[in-house]
Amino acid sequence: MIRKLKRICCLVLMVVIVFGCSSSSIVFADDLPADEPALETGEMLGNLNLTMLDHLYEASVVRTGQKYLGKKEINENVFEDGKKLFSSINTTEYRDAMNAKWEDVTEYGKEYDDTLTWNLKSGGYKKCVAFMKNLSRIDGVYLYKIGRTEEGRDMLALDIDLPSKREKKLLMMTGTVHAREQAGYGFALKMISDMLNSKEGRQKLETMRIACVPLVNADVCEGLRKEPDEWMEGKYFYKANAIGIDLNSNCPTLTSGILKKGVKKSKYLEYEPCGSGYCGTLGEASETKAMMKWIYYYVACEQADLYIDLHQQGRIIYDGQETGGSDYMERCDRYISAVSKLLHYGVIRDDYDDERRIGTGKGLIEWAVNCAYCYYDSSIGNMVWMDDEGYTFTGLDYWNYDEALDNGFDPLVTNDHFADMTIEIGYGQPYLGGSKTAYKNNAKEYSSRHFDRLLYVIADELNKNIVIYE
Repeated sequence: MIRKLKRICCLVLMVVIVFGCSSSSIVFADDLPADEPALETGEMLGNLNLTMLDHLYEASVVRTGQKYLGKKEINENVFEDGKKLFSSINTTEYRDAMNAKWEDVTEYGKEYDDTLTWNLKSGGYKKCVAFMKNLSRIDGVYLYKIGRTEEGRDMLALDIDLPSKREKKLLMMTGTVHAREQAGYGFALKMISDMLNSKEGRQKLETMRIACVPLVNADVCEGLRKEPDEWMEGKYFYKANAIGIDLNSNCPTLTSGILKKGVKKSKYLEYEPCGSGYCGTLGEASETKAMMKWIYYYVACEQADLYIDLHQQGRIIYDGQETGGSDYMERCDRYISAVSKLLHYGVIRDDYDDERRIGTGKGLIEWAVNCAYCYYDSSIGNMVWMDDEGYTFTGLDYWNYDEALDNGFDPLVTNDHFADMTIEIGYGQPYLGGSKTAYKNNAKEYSSRHFDRLLYVIADELNKNIVIYE
């Protein structure tokens, strides 16, 4: 019931913001007039609330929306203790991304083929799409088209929300943000489908909903499968998307591309399109735009409990991103401890401090944490802290939530129970890319490291103190 109340409160807040029923309603830039409300509260797209889904720009920005100033003007007038190294998408582009229409492509009424299982020893975009379409024939499994890649491939998202009278916790999951890390989408689809096809798994799914984008970087993922020599940089496979942007460095977060005065630039910064590390214009990539909306919707509106991003390299799990403060980090630690014990993976808990504002780009996990604790300032093209009176501070002012509170500033929080982790699958070059050898190695990793039990462990951790609705 608590979860229902939180979602209802979130919906009420969204309606207030979107329809201007508050004295602090949004003021749009001159070139961005507010749209007339076109939807009734509660109208649905599949299992999603359209009142929230179609107005995420209005919900996600600071109270006074402004036209994007540009990097030079920002550095001259906004940042006193640092500077912005990379430009961001302008206000119109951000608004278009956050208010982009999704399409329900669930295959209602078609018969589910329960003989199809995901074979980890092969892969590919077409196989991935066909497999997700078949899963969407199950009652309570929804499939949405949330955008397109740079080369025009559909980006698809699953929402496993089986009929249940019990309270559900919400798990978000993404895979293959980096093209060469192809275990991500295979592991995600294997774990989900096996859970749907087992009695024990169905029971766990009575109390756990899963929102998943298995394959984020489809274009170069396909390129590495079909023409791997074309997608090499030196001796390494490409991580970036088709236009050379690292999708895990392209989100306009609280500290993306911001260099604190007196701190050296990161040695990993790239200033031209390449296989890894180029931030691009923050928010520029088509895939980034789609994922920014998908993440904001599930974190802020659907009140996600945990987000797992599946990567590859090192058999380690990265702890939370510090932005959310000590309580958030404690939540991350609890989930990570359970997963580390299952997988026998090490844990890296970065010691984030004031000196980490080194100008690098930020990825999906960082954007997700920001969606729980921050709002987007379209004038500077970054997330900022905002209180209930509309006052804002940047990532140069306060590094994390605790620091803001310690300085007497009380930021608005859209999700006070969110946690996340990044799981790095496998170890070394033999696990990367789309070769038969890589698929074989990853299949062995899946079984030997007990990934078949990962979602069950997560469900148990999420679903403590679950209640049954009357």
